[in-house]
Amino acid sequence: MSVSEFLWPKSYIVSKIKRGDHPMPQQQKPKLILIAQALLMLGVALAPAQTGFRFFWPQDIWDWIGTGLAILGCLIVLVALHALRKAFTIEAAAKQGTQLITHFPFTHSRNPMYVGGLLMSLAWSLLQRSWLAALLTLALGIVLNLKVRIEEKNLELLFGEAYRSYKNSVRRYF
Repeated sequence: MSVSEFLWPKSYIVSKIKRGDHPMPQQQKPKLILIAQALLMLGVALAPAQTGFRFFWPQDIWDWIGTGLAILGCLIVLVALHALRKAFTIEAAAKQGTQLITHFPFTHSRNPMYVGGLLMSLAWSLLQRSWLAALLTLALGIVLNLKVRIEEKNLELLFGEAYRSYKNSVRRYF
């Protein structure tokens, strides 16, 4: 191993993959992002506790918008989970032996689960009239965007040209 390969292990791993010496690329698995994601999701859920949870039947336009976003977000997540099946993982890495999933809903968004989750989080903020939940939803979106960028690098390492082609034809979010 050369000094550059030691300093830049990704290039070493990529060269091993090209030569066929490495069965599975070494993917980045940032635990800090998973922890931040979990804490922010919990924060969004519990933020309204500060002002009191609202239990309601839709009364105004914001309730109807929030309800619609919640239903849409939930459907998107459920359809994406069904499409992923055994390929699903909470880490920013693909499981060994999985294939690149490019069928519905991944034909419209490369990250439909994150889109659906953020829609549900935004809906909760609206339904509970919680500015804190809305701010935490924004922070969650930033953390998920960081996670997506790491996932993209990992998927490119794993699937190569097939993923690059998919990435060029389908938008990241919408």
